[in-house]
Amino acid sequence: MEPFASKEKSMNQKILTSFCCFMALCLLAACTEEKPLALEESAPPTPAPEVAPDAQIVIDLGAGEGSKEITLKSDEKFVVRIEGNPTTGYSWVHPATRDFRVAIPDGAEQFVPAEETADGRVGAPGHFEFPFKTVGPGSKKLIFRYERPWEKDVEPARVAELTVTVEEASP
Repeated sequence: MEPFASKEKSMNQKILTSFCCFMALCLLAACTEEKPLALEESAPPTPAPEVAPDAQIVIDLGAGEGSKEITLKSDEKFVVRIEGNPTTGYSWVHPATRDFRVAIPDGAEQFVPAEETADGRVGAPGHFEFPFKTVGPGSKKLIFRYERPWEKDVEPARVAELTVTVEEASP
């Protein structure tokens, strides 16, 4: 029985040695900085288009903590921009309201990657854009919440507010 035990021990050593060599090769391959070969030459990525190309006013709320105020005239388009990163699970949300007296949404909101990360890297930060249009005189508070849509009964991570005042047209 002793020859069988020594063969088993020798086989275990060979398996362990093979496994260690395989792991060492995997680590070396992971550490290389060589780019993989591309099958086709691809064009550089194009930056994302603006939400509303004719919008002249961009209101940047930064990271979205705090509030701002702005005064506009009736029938002006503006875009609210807030920094964020949807790969964290969080998104900026502007809850729909039935108050259409001062400012109304003027298109769909979207996420735009930051210019320095427009190369398409996953996980890159950027900003969310919300297009609006003023419709009449008055004042309205727009509230934006940074939250995870699947979390119920949880306070948002951040809240941003923009008070829009629309001046009455002068005769």
